[in-house]
Amino acid sequence: MNIHAEQSLRICVLGSGSSGNCVVVEGPSGIVLLDSGFSPRETRRRMELRGFSPASVRTVVLTHPDTDHLNSGWKRAIGGLTGPRLLVRDRHGATVHSMGYDRAWFDEFTGDFDACGIRFEPFPMPHDSLGSTAFRISVGNRCVAHATDSSGIAAGQPADHHWRAGLRTQRARPGQRWRGGAHHQATA
Repeated sequence: MNIHAEQSLRICVLGSGSSGNCVVVEGPSGIVLLDSGFSPRETRRRMELRGFSPASVRTVVLTHPDTDHLNSGWKRAIGGLTGPRLLVRDRHGATVHSMGYDRAWFDEFTGDFDACGIRFEPFPMPHDSLGSTAFRISVGNRCVAHATDSSGIAAGQPADHHWRAGLRTQRARPGQRWRGGAHHQATA
């Protein structure tokens, strides 16, 4: 393997809003969906429209268990023997289970993890009673941050020290693609 070879990291927002949230994160060995707020059929349509192969989805990572982030239509897709694996923050597991997802269909994370050659570093964010999860997402020297549905910091609560001033953020519009590169490089 050539250690100087470029590592691939592509991000595409399929939709963001109360009618559904889903972000494609494509790495060296497949696609991870951040949230699955659209039906599987609508997600497939949006992916194909933007040139992504739905068959490459290996994992769905949930930021938090609201229905605009986890569409009920995914129960069959996640529960299938060949379907993608669902990853949820440990504090969200009981709620996801109560939404009809069998515990055998998902894994819980508490810290950093890798999926499809992509490193995910989760950070808790305030939102509702269970909170949401933001991520620093990286492949090699390329990284991007993703946060959604964050409420304000409660009085007396310190701001999360993981989000440093050096981390560049950019708001993506639905359908917009981002390709990491040296000029977009950010480190936390």
